[in-house]
Amino acid sequence: VFDARYAMRDDQGHIIETFDQAVERLARAAVSAEKENRVFWQEKFSSIIGDLLFIPSTPIWANIGKSDRPWQPSACFVLAVEDSLQSMYETLLATALVFKSGGGVGYNFSTIRPRGSLVRSTKGKASGVVELIKLYNASSNMVMQGGVRRGASMGILNIDHPEIMDFIHAKLDGGLTNFNLSVGVTDAFMEALAKGVDWPLVFDDKVYDVLPAAELWQEIVKSAHACGDPGIIFLDTIQKSNPLPHKQLNCTNPCGEQPLSPGESCLLGSVNLARLVGPNNRIDRAKLQEVVALAVRFLDNLIDIAEYPFEMIAEATRATRKIGLGFTGLADALIRAGLPYDSDEGRHYAGEIVKLIQQTARETSRELAEEKGCFPEWENSIYYPDEKIRNATSVTIAPTGSVTTMAGCEGYGIEPIFAVVYKKSTNVAGDFEVFSPLFL
Repeated sequence: VFDARYAMRDDQGHIIETFDQAVERLARAAVSAEKENRVFWQEKFSSIIGDLLFIPSTPIWANIGKSDRPWQPSACFVLAVEDSLQSMYETLLATALVFKSGGGVGYNFSTIRPRGSLVRSTKGKASGVVELIKLYNASSNMVMQGGVRRGASMGILNIDHPEIMDFIHAKLDGGLTNFNLSVGVTDAFMEALAKGVDWPLVFDDKVYDVLPAAELWQEIVKSAHACGDPGIIFLDTIQKSNPLPHKQLNCTNPCGEQPLSPGESCLLGSVNLARLVGPNNRIDRAKLQEVVALAVRFLDNLIDIAEYPFEMIAEATRATRKIGLGFTGLADALIRAGLPYDSDEGRHYAGEIVKLIQQTARETSRELAEEKGCFPEWENSIYYPDEKIRNATSVTIAPTGSVTTMAGCEGYGIEPIFAVVYKKSTNVAGDFEVFSPLFL
């Protein structure tokens, strides 16, 4: 996986970098953001990455420290798309450049007028949301993300949009393979569903149709069961948890774990719980805290040295300094502890681990704020004035495909182990056999 996706190559495409050299490349780049003790921090970063205690995400491995590409570290992006031909294609260009740098993009399409609506400037009829998604999906096939994976997108449409039924059914024919889709659900819709009343479909203050809320819900359920999409995102819930309430959150990155405002990006990395199990077969809490603290500092440093595809993205990202520290190998840690994944004891143990990660990450962010300053939007955040903090968000539990394979974990991210013997197929690194060492 490392050779196929992350190693440096010469002009002929031959690998010219070992894993250890790549580790030094990342550590050297990250410490360039430090004003003091660079040798100390470089050794610390090299240690946790080289020992696979902390694994940065794909764009970091693929981009950071390389001389032949921009130092773009973020995996998660959200872009705005407005109801004009110019905005649609400007966003498509921005998307292509984000894909090229290894990121994925989410969009909320609820500002797009529904299919068949009058276009005043031409007196023609609008193509609508689903056709626009098809255009973006086709473009994804043209651009491999950073040369390591195909472009991935998240499309969200709010539950009151007149085209919502077509959106719900959009993947039933097997198309849109580069898109995840989610319906943006509000508290008001859930109340209408609970009461069994009708729900209006509205755009620009015009009611296009009225349907039973239960009918919409059933169609979501049937489509999700048939093809896995659409998912749902609770818009009021994520806004209530928004650390910057004045900025609307109505969209996530393609995998759904990171809500972002338009223009923002977030960079990711995972703590490897499988390698943090101590001699007593329980997580070494002190070691976990040390790795989390170093990982937060590493990710925060990359925001300062990053080269983003557009200045707008750079400004929005640096204004909130969102980082997403997650973990992989939870199932490995539970197996080593002798705790079933699906048990009260297993859930309690997992909860203790995550609580310690959250507390340590936030404490580290507070320490970085004292040392380097708060994020620029701090005075507009929920932390002001009582809690000086460096990052608007610091913990994100992301899916971990390639990095888990590279780390030698059996459990991907927070997931259980689904089989002890299987063949893993990848579009870049080929197929390889897996036989669970923990099972043996």
